Amino acid sequence: MEFYKNIKNKEKKELFIYLGIVIVFLAVGYAVYAQTNDSGDETNPKDRTTPNQVELLNLKEKKDNSTYIKASGEVESKQKVDLKSEVSAKVRNIYVDLGQQVSRGQTLVVFENGDQSSRAQQARANLKSAQARKKQLESALKSQQAKLEKLKSGPRPEKLQQARTKLNNSKDDLNSAKESLKEVRQKAESDMQSKLVSSLRSASNAVDEAKDTILAATEIQYEYFYKNTQKALDITSAKEKAIRSLFDQDDAGRWIKKYISPLSGGLNKEIDKALSKPEKKETLLLLDKTITGLENTKKMLQEIPVNSEFSTSHEQKLSSAKQKIQKQLEALSSKKEAINVQASVNSSSIQQAKSEVTRAENGVASAKDNLQLVKSGAQKEDIQSQQEAVEQAQANLEQQQANIESARANLLSAHSSLSKTIIKSPIDGTVSAIEVDRGELVSPSQLVARVINTNGYQLKVYLSSQSARKIDVGNTTTIAQKYNGKVTNISPSLDPQKNKVEVNVSLANKNPDLIAGDFVDVKIKKSQLNDSSILLPIEAVSLTNNGSFVYTIGENNKVQTKEVKVDNIIGNKIKVSSGLEGVDKIIASTKGLDPQDKVKVR
Repeated sequence: MEFYKNIKNKEKKELFIYLGIVIVFLAVGYAVYAQTNDSGDETNPKDRTTPNQVELLNLKEKKDNSTYIKASGEVESKQKVDLKSEVSAKVRNIYVDLGQQVSRGQTLVVFENGDQSSRAQQARANLKSAQARKKQLESALKSQQAKLEKLKSGPRPEKLQQARTKLNNSKDDLNSAKESLKEVRQKAESDMQSKLVSSLRSASNAVDEAKDTILAATEIQYEYFYKNTQKALDITSAKEKAIRSLFDQDDAGRWIKKYISPLSGGLNKEIDKALSKPEKKETLLLLDKTITGLENTKKMLQEIPVNSEFSTSHEQKLSSAKQKIQKQLEALSSKKEAINVQASVNSSSIQQAKSEVTRAENGVASAKDNLQLVKSGAQKEDIQSQQEAVEQAQANLEQQQANIESARANLLSAHSSLSKTIIKSPIDGTVSAIEVDRGELVSPSQLVARVINTNGYQLKVYLSSQSARKIDVGNTTTIAQKYNGKVTNISPSLDPQKNKVEVNVSLANKNPDLIAGDFVDVKIKKSQLNDSSILLPIEAVSLTNNGSFVYTIGENNKVQTKEVKVDNIIGNKIKVSSGLEGVDKIIASTKGLDPQDKVKVR
């Protein structure tokens, strides 16, 4: 039999080879000697009436450990997006729930963005105006070029007729543009009046709602807070402030319902007056005053504490009153925004109509000049002057193109600012976190929501450097004993904190029953190696002059031999390189046993 040892130290190679050979022969001699002494025992094992008791070694587990690396890994999504705020603003609406499936581009959260929306609309209007101005300048350039050509060609009868017709057409265009401007202004005025009247009526309704709320609060005040306590004084003070801001009445904090019910002055009087001839500035001012009154009414309601003495009816009244006031506040804020948006739209429409009038006026002037040129004919200096006019018109057009590019950049900037107030999902996935509430003021870089792709899980596994050397990218894995996967990445360096190698394992299964953050078991198949040997205890192998054998249990519980090939002895272990194929269990110790001995498993 051959025994060998692999020695890596090149500097002492020969010395260690000799020492290895000596150690191997000594170990083999000792094993043979022990086997010989055992077989020469005075009592022949075959003559024993009592079977030897033996233990078995499970080779399946040893083979499995030689094929797979077992570890534990953390489940994580391959794709996880933290959506953070880029602005400081209040949360207006949240459109999704925790755990909800969302699509790429779906809106999750919207911040208050009235100012950004108005700026975007204004920038859009400015771009349209600049583009309209460009058309005017293009028309002017063509007109100047036409004049130049006519000057060069000289007057003809048909040219005179064409010039006169063009002048008449230009005048018709001017009249049409002026009429269109008039209609646009009338429509803008009508639309604005509609918005103002609607807003003022909403403000009037809000004042009435606030009065009903104060009446309900007064009933609760005199039912539960009539004593001279600090809380009663706080409620009285808040009520007085609300009535003063709504109805212009002082010292009304202790008024009873019969004095409050007939109140109709203050804001109601101002609103009724404004309705007779609504103006934008006055309407916005009245909306602000009404919102202030509602805010004071809301503070009055907040001063009233619900306690165990409250009846169900009064508790419901107080809750309903708070909801109604909040609803009115939101409605009036929307009315203010609608007025500002309408003003922006009106300005854009009127500006565009004015541009058309200006273009038509330029057309009339150009047609007049053209007719005059046709009539008078052209001199050399006239042609030169007209050439300069053409060049100037070309320069004006180029400058306007630059203005358009600037306006377009402003629009993109405004859209960018607006888009920062609308949080959208950049991927298909599941909402795993919502970190804000409606009405909350968020700051830049604050986490708003998180979306993960639950169809793309992977495991993050940490292995020792020795284990990591035994696998390669692409090796198959078994995860949580039921999911298949593959090694997708092996870090080239140790993790500085864990002092281990990070390995990523992807799951082949879609929608696995796993949760991000869980730790699950994983078996990673080792790469194919030339060395498929198994280490066994030295006493489990019988070393004889005729070969090396392991013992198994055959029929009638008798010892059977299985010849194996051994390589070398490592400590109290012996390395078996082949011969164990198809063998799952062997006898743990061959000492004191011979083939065909009868045995019993402990």
